[in-house]
Amino acid sequence: MIDRHQTRRLAFQTLFNVMFGEDQTDPATVYPTVFELNHITADDVPPYLNTLVQGVLAQQDELDATIQPLLRTNWKLSRLERATLVLLRLGTYELQFEPDLPTSVILNEMIELAKEFGGNDAPQFVNGLLATVAKHRDSAAQA
Repeated sequence: MIDRHQTRRLAFQTLFNVMFGEDQTDPATVYPTVFELNHITADDVPPYLNTLVQGVLAQQDELDATIQPLLRTNWKLSRLERATLVLLRLGTYELQFEPDLPTSVILNEMIELAKEFGGNDAPQFVNGLLATVAKHRDSAAQA
């Protein structure tokens, strides 16, 4: 069984291909390729992978509505690097829909993935925006 970090990495790769791939928009058709690229089998993957992938896809509009107002004035989601956008959606999903996960773990995981898959400024950008999402979530919970 793979760990949570590797599961998030697979979720990122799957979501990136589903959202921006040319002809594969169903996770079930993307999983075999992602598993092969990472030298794992479906038996190695915990159910949390599907939870993340399906959750982000099902909540994408809500996630985007959370992210959009936190961008600079006149910036649109389409202006973001694709990898950064997927990481923001994935991190926002975990912050909003996985309340048992510590915020610091989610932020650290997304920063590590941003270092691996994003541009030079991606880790700082992802950290800053997701930290703001977490603050808004915490403020709403206290209200």
